Amino acid sequence: MNTLTYCLNILKIKDDSEVYRNAVNLAQKAPIDSNNEWVSAMKTIASVSKDYIFSKSQLSDFLTLAAEGIEHYKTSSEVIVLKIYRDIIENYNNFSESLKSNYPMIIVDVISAINRDSRVNPIIIEKYYQLKKQEVAIVKEEKGHLKKTLTTTKQLQP
Repeated sequence: MNTLTYCLNILKIKDDSEVYRNAVNLAQKAPIDSNNEWVSAMKTIASVSKDYIFSKSQLSDFLTLAAEGIEHYKTSSEVIVLKIYRDIIENYNNFSESLKSNYPMIIVDVISAINRDSRVNPIIIEKYYQLKKQEVAIVKEEKGHLKKTLTTTKQLQP
């Protein structure tokens, strides 16, 4: 729980906010995995912040905190983390709202993938990262198409 509250404080998520309360409640119901407290804490925060848009600096801090949970520090894992930093710094302003709200979970997924295999190929991880970003765009597009179809169908009904 100490790691979680530390991370929330570093991210400047105030203790009176819904994200803070939900993260603490979730951690009490499903305790933080002591094997990798950093990834577990960040996963908890990501899972309760679906409607919360992190600022560019918060997202960079989120990545820094999640990277603390990398179990196998190798050049390959450092390279992908640096590429994600660069993507945030250079492209954050062009991210869709959907991508911004899903980005913390993308970060957690990528860090977890790095942890699954110490011999991870950075090219594969980067492709995985790009795929996760594209999935968010596809889901958003499909939801928009479904909404448009439902609206059109309602208009066509007598």
